[in-house]
Amino acid sequence: MNTLNKNRIDILLSKSVAEGRPVLSPFITIGYPDKQKSIDMGIAILKHGGDMLELGVPFRILLQMVLQFKKLALRPSKMESTYQNALMPQAQSATPTQVLRLY
Repeated sequence: MNTLNKNRIDILLSKSVAEGRPVLSPFITIGYPDKQKSIDMGIAILKHGGDMLELGVPFRILLQMVLQFKKLALRPSKMESTYQNALMPQAQSATPTQVLRLY
């Protein structure tokens, strides 16, 4: 395959297979134990033999995002707008569809 159509991970893995060697791909969590130390760890890993680095997002950030989405999802119901009354005009004006169910 042409290397122009490959991403850097594919190129690295192809090269390691051709050389018959494993790939060292450590995982670190971004910002743990703090921002600067995680940056320093990543640089040190790559400088001392890491082929690539997998970066993870701390669970607390994901949890905060989920909580934000839940808050946003609840807003329409507080404003007396739901998916039923938002879609009802479209549903009433739409051409009815026949649904065949076989049991």
